[in-house]
Amino acid sequence: KFIGGKGLGAKILYDELKPGIDPLGPENIILFMTGPLTGTSVVTSGRWCIVTKSPHTGIYLDSQIGGNFGHRLKKAGYDYILVRGKAKDLCYLYISPEGSTLISAKEVWQRGTFETEEILKGKHPKSEVASIGPAGEKLVTYANVMTGKSHMAGRGGAGAVMGSKNLKAIVVSGNEVIDSVQDNFKELTREFRTKVQNDDGVKNRNRIGTMMWVNMSNEGGFLPTRNYQSGVFEEADSISGETMLEKYTYANRACYGCLIACGKANKFETGKYAGLDVDGPEYETTALLGSNLGIRDLGAVAKASEMCDDLGIDTITAGATISFAIACIERGYLEQHDVDNLTFGNDDAMLETLRLIAKRKGIGDLLAKGSRAAAKEIGHD
Repeated sequence: KFIGGKGLGAKILYDELKPGIDPLGPENIILFMTGPLTGTSVVTSGRWCIVTKSPHTGIYLDSQIGGNFGHRLKKAGYDYILVRGKAKDLCYLYISPEGSTLISAKEVWQRGTFETEEILKGKHPKSEVASIGPAGEKLVTYANVMTGKSHMAGRGGAGAVMGSKNLKAIVVSGNEVIDSVQDNFKELTREFRTKVQNDDGVKNRNRIGTMMWVNMSNEGGFLPTRNYQSGVFEEADSISGETMLEKYTYANRACYGCLIACGKANKFETGKYAGLDVDGPEYETTALLGSNLGIRDLGAVAKASEMCDDLGIDTITAGATISFAIACIERGYLEQHDVDNLTFGNDDAMLETLRLIAKRKGIGDLLAKGSRAAAKEIGHD
């Protein structure tokens, strides 16, 4: 009746929450949902989602995420996790086929998501980790949840909900066999896999990933540029997927059970960001932290993306909020403070502003609330 993790999660949230509850209060719940095909041989079955009431919008949130966490949760013997209330102490939740337990997270509190995952995987071999960074701990309203160092439930602030519950991470171990109840399941999945492999759109997605949309959006006149004041960025080709593929990409990345492999591993060997080796960036990150901020250096976009992932910030909302702040500064609505020369095209200022948002210091405290809430505080039409 309620199809998949998203549908079931929406139903549970509807049944469990009373109207008007505070998204960052103990009354809110957060759900880590798999679907009926998660972890099976079906193509793209590594997807899962987080469902909660968003602290950023105040309404229903489902944030989709890839990687390996979803199938590992299924292999631990669980379809979903429901977290309610608030822990007395800083903790992470460890789940295995034998059960679940809360463990002190003091060792990893205030650490970035990359280091947190490394430490927790060291303690729990053959596990998958979903964690928050400093932004989630500080309740930035668009804090994300990270897993696998390059997969995130980015939108809506699920990371802040975890932070409000003193929950740093969820660690899942398990290797149970996932069975199908349908006799011809393997045959059907083979047929579907063949169709996917032969699809021209899939082949192009494999070649260049989501970054194919940079030049396409620019040519169509809808690439976010300088706080959406334009849909055409004159330097779009310098941050495009074609440029990325030609100069920086050295490998494809895939989520569990996915043959599309749209993720791209990139290494920047020259220029200001020489030595940077990252997965991504993706299209929406490039649009919001690139063209929308007037940034023409793909290395700067990749560095900002990596920083957001480690700090636990949604790249899309972060870029939109910083561009809003720059537009306010240009109009005299907001003072230029805390960050030197916060203007369109200044990548150093962009990176420093991201740090301040994660720490909720200075202008970062205002911008940690998002552009809509910040606009209400600034108070101009």
